[in-house]
Amino acid sequence: MAAVVLGWYATRTVRPDCTYAISALTDGNGHNMPDENGRVWSYEELADRGYRQAVESGRCAPPRARWQTWIG
Repeated sequence: MAAVVLGWYATRTVRPDCTYAISALTDGNGHNMPDENGRVWSYEELADRGYRQAVESGRCAPPRARWQTWIG
């Protein structure tokens, strides 16, 4: 059983360390304002989008299996 749990844990996808910035316009109460399409993005969605853009531009490494981080 332990081998199954370790195998599951080792194959989960993780993001390598990466620094990038996000920004959001907020109203007077601190709520995010809608974008040009009327969609209000949560901070988690903005962070995911910022990371995806950083990967696409080559500034951050793409996500990979956790076991790959163990071997360098």
